[in-house]
Amino acid sequence: MDLWRIRVSTTSEASDAVGAVLESAGARGVDIEDRADVMAKMAAPSPGEWIDEEVLALPPEGAFVHAYIESGDDQAVLDAFVGRVKTALKRVARSGLRPGSLDVAVHTLAAAEYLNAWRRHYHAQTVSERFIVVPVWEADERRPEADRIPLVIDPGVAFGTGAHQTTALCLRELERAAPGGLRVLDVGTGTGILAVAAAKLDAREIIALDVDDHAARAAKSNALQNGVGDRVRVQVSDLLSGLPAGERRFDIVIANLLADLIRRLLPELGDWMNPGGLLIVSGIVQRQVEDTASAMREAGFSELRVERMDDWAVICGRYGE
Repeated sequence: MDLWRIRVSTTSEASDAVGAVLESAGARGVDIEDRADVMAKMAAPSPGEWIDEEVLALPPEGAFVHAYIESGDDQAVLDAFVGRVKTALKRVARSGLRPGSLDVAVHTLAAAEYLNAWRRHYHAQTVSERFIVVPVWEADERRPEADRIPLVIDPGVAFGTGAHQTTALCLRELERAAPGGLRVLDVGTGTGILAVAAAKLDAREIIALDVDDHAARAAKSNALQNGVGDRVRVQVSDLLSGLPAGERRFDIVIANLLADLIRRLLPELGDWMNPGGLLIVSGIVQRQVEDTASAMREAGFSELRVERMDDWAVICGRYGE
């Protein structure tokens, strides 16, 4: 069945937030074309790598975010979807991010083109000292690399392919944390990439939370695909609300979210972390670092450390020290 493609023009900074809006509005799938990613590749191309000229036509403000819904639905369904999107985009504009124009356009897309979209835009890439992210459609054709841990990911309709700076920053901090034998909580898991990475670094148990049931299904599937489904428990939850009473405390908490969600999360975290436990938060642009760090200190975190990549940052802190 053919689809409608809803395209939102935005900035690189706000592209993930816009993608989350489209997903929560009921999109069948979401993808992001980001000029910053293309420019980074052009600055340091891999041998034999080429750039699709179509991608070079991205808007100067930064990015297109696409959502897909079936065009077999009637016009009223499309209009309702676009209405939900436009209403939700107002929240992005109030989030503290610079969202750009947020112009919305609708196009018809052949089903075959949709099915090939992921393959056109996502390929295996090294994202940290130890991890290489491999899309599931390339997994069978890649030789294992002795010095790399593969994270085999099917993006589906969820976020977290390893391409975004915030995901890469979190993966690097997980490596540094050495979670072997520890309990890990991943809040806003998306595809489950960080939960899978923690398991592949020998974490004893990982609970992965996401408010969206599509993301939860993708995370479960990816955990199984990577052979760690026995240690990754995925739950649908609005932040920490789905954690059952009596759940044991965690040694490491990862939250790759928007800054306003991180600030909403922080006051509750002390009830779920072991003393000295490590918190890793990202989804933070540079100008939000100080406010986020201040909120972390107020919530009982110390020994704060900031790492940066382009305009993004990750902040790490210890609870109760």
